[in-house]
Amino acid sequence: MDRKLGWDGVEMAGDTTQTVGDCVVHGLKEMYRAQVLCDASIIAEGRCFPCHRFLMNILSLKNCLGIYTLAFAHNKQDLLQAALPYISHNLSQLSEEEAFHHLDLQTLISIIASDSLIVSSELAVYRAAHCWWNCQPEDRRPCFRELMQYIRIPLLTSRELSEVKEDMSDATDDEIAMLHTSKEERSQRSLPPLRQGMYCEKIACVDLQVREDPNLRDQDFYVDCYDPLSGEWERLAALKSLMCPGCLAIGNMLYIAGGTHQDDSISDTLHEYNSVTNKWLQLASMSVPRSMHGFLTCKQKLFAIGGWNGSSLLAIAECFDLKQREWTPISRLPLALQLFSSAVLKSKLYLIGGETLEDGHHQNHQGLLIYDTESDTWAQLPLGIVSISAGAVATDNGIYVIGGYCLGKPRPRSQNPFVTPELCATARCFFIKEDGGIGKDSVIPPLPEKIAAAGVVRWKRRVYVFGGENGFRFYKAIYYWEPGDNSWTKCRAKLPISYGGVSQFGCTTLNVPNPHIRSLI
Repeated sequence: MDRKLGWDGVEMAGDTTQTVGDCVVHGLKEMYRAQVLCDASIIAEGRCFPCHRFLMNILSLKNCLGIYTLAFAHNKQDLLQAALPYISHNLSQLSEEEAFHHLDLQTLISIIASDSLIVSSELAVYRAAHCWWNCQPEDRRPCFRELMQYIRIPLLTSRELSEVKEDMSDATDDEIAMLHTSKEERSQRSLPPLRQGMYCEKIACVDLQVREDPNLRDQDFYVDCYDPLSGEWERLAALKSLMCPGCLAIGNMLYIAGGTHQDDSISDTLHEYNSVTNKWLQLASMSVPRSMHGFLTCKQKLFAIGGWNGSSLLAIAECFDLKQREWTPISRLPLALQLFSSAVLKSKLYLIGGETLEDGHHQNHQGLLIYDTESDTWAQLPLGIVSISAGAVATDNGIYVIGGYCLGKPRPRSQNPFVTPELCATARCFFIKEDGGIGKDSVIPPLPEKIAAAGVVRWKRRVYVFGGENGFRFYKAIYYWEPGDNSWTKCRAKLPISYGGVSQFGCTTLNVPNPHIRSLI
C-alpha cells in the first residue's frame, strides 16, 4: 500500500504508523535497558535535545542506581546530580539491593565519598560499604583498605567503632592502625567534614539581649538558636552586642558583618562562626563601618552593601571572597541607601525600598535596585511602594517582602536631614517577581500584627517572623506561613527573653550538628 508520510509519521510492520517521537522514545528505552548512554543529540526545529534527558525524566528510586552508573561511566554531571539525591536519601535501603551489589569500585567510591549523603550516622555509610564487599568477600577483600579511606571513622561513636572492629576480625595490622589513627584525630577535635544528614537546619538569632543594660558584657550576648521542629531554644557561643548587623549563613558557617555597638559606635568587623566547633573567628574587616546595611551571599562571596557609617548614608559596596579571604570593592549603588530589605535571586542581588538622601534630606526610596553579580552592574527600577525595615525571603521565582514601615503621612522637609520621619508599621506582605514587578498571582496573607524590623527567614517551605517592633512597641512572638495557607500561624514558643520584645537583630537559618555528632565534639 502506498502511503505518503511526512516527518511526523513512520510506517511500521503490521500497517501501523508511529510518530518520529514515538520511535525516538522507543529507541531510548531500548538503550536504557541495554545500559547504553548515547552522547548523540536530536536536532529539531533548531533546538538541541540531549538524549540523556530522557533518563532524567524517568528517574525514580527503582532505577536511580542504574542511571547513576551510566552517568558516572559517561561523566554526565547533570545526570549524576539528578540521580544522587535519590541515593543520598535512601542509602541504607538501596545498599540491600542487587543493583548496589553490582556497582564497580569507583562508582561506589563516588557515592560514599559524597558530603551530600542524608545519613545521621557514619555507621550507615560503613554498613553500605560492608554490604557491597560482603556479597563477594573473597573477590572484594583487596578493596577493603581503599574503601575504608572514604569512611569518616572519627565520626563514629565508641559503640559504632566496636561494631566496625567486630567486622575486622581478619584485618591486617595496618588496617587496624587506621582505626586507632582516626580515634586520635577525634580526641584532638580534628573531625572530617560532616555529611549533610548530620546537620539539623535551625534558626539563629544574634543579639536578643537588652543592649542598654550596663551590666551585660560581650560574653553575655549569646547566639540563640531555635529548632522549628521541637519549638525549643538553645544557646550557642556568644559574640558581642551588635544591633542591626549583617547576618547570613552558608551551611554550618554563620557570618556577622558590621552592626551598632552598645556605645552606638559602628562596627567594621566580619566574624565567622562554625557550628561544629562552636567557636567564633574574626576575619578581615570591611573597608568602612556599616550598620542597617545589606549583607548577602552568592557564589562563595559575601556582599556588604550600603548602610550607615555613623555619620552618613553609604553608596559604596564590597564583597568578601571566602576562598581568598579578602574584601574587594564592587560597583557603587546608584544612590546611598539604608534600612532596605534584600535577597538573592538567580545570581542577582535585590535591594527593596529603604531610605536615601535627596538634597541632604532623608527620603523614602520607592524603588528597587538589582545588582548583577556577573556583570558588576546595577539596575534601578520603580517600585511605587514605601518599604522600610521590612523582611525579604527569596523563593524559586521571586521574593516575598514581609511587614516593615510605611509612611504614616507625608514627610516634612525638615532642616535637619537626620530627623527620623513619622513612620507606621504595616502588616502588608507582597511578592516581587524576577523582573522587579509586583506579582499579583503569588498571594501571601497580611501579618497578624503590624510588624517592622523583625527577624524574617525562610526555613524549608515556611516563612518565619521573629519579634519586631511598631514604633516603641516591641514583640517577642513567632509566626510562620507556608504557601497554600490562608493565614499566619502563631507558634507556642516565643523569643527566649524576659522583657517585652526585641527588634533589629540578626536572623538566619543555620546548619547545626545533630546530638549524635555533638557527642563526638
